[in-house]
Amino acid sequence: MNAALHPTDMQQIHAKQVEAVKAMKHTNEQLQQINDKCSIELPNIQKDFQIHQFMMKEMKSDLEFITKALGDIRRKLGIKEPERHDDDEDDVLDLDDEVLTYSPVVPTKVQHVNAETLQEHVDVTADNDDLMDYVN
Repeated sequence: MNAALHPTDMQQIHAKQVEAVKAMKHTNEQLQQINDKCSIELPNIQKDFQIHQFMMKEMKSDLEFITKALGDIRRKLGIKEPERHDDDEDDVLDLDDEVLTYSPVVPTKVQHVNAETLQEHVDVTADNDDLMDYVN
């Protein structure tokens, strides 16, 4: 069963195919432009990524050093978590008299340190503590 196509049908099919070829060529040109742009920018991006990786490693080592130094300072000052009071009157914290500190040993724990007690520890250990141990 061989059916003959009408000439107008053939022209319509040919016109659709020409449009599809033009769209494909246009898409290929755009993809080629993107590939060219990416091939030019890729070395710069890789260089920036390497710099970023280096900086992140440096920041990590700096933070580890700072955390260790803070832990040493806390041990020298003898700062520990104060005992909790079960009084009903102490439900509201007076933030003017307390300093919230972060414990590097247990990362999720927040310690409440009385500012006056902290000052006493600083006064007692100021003469004995050599902070130059933490430099370099």
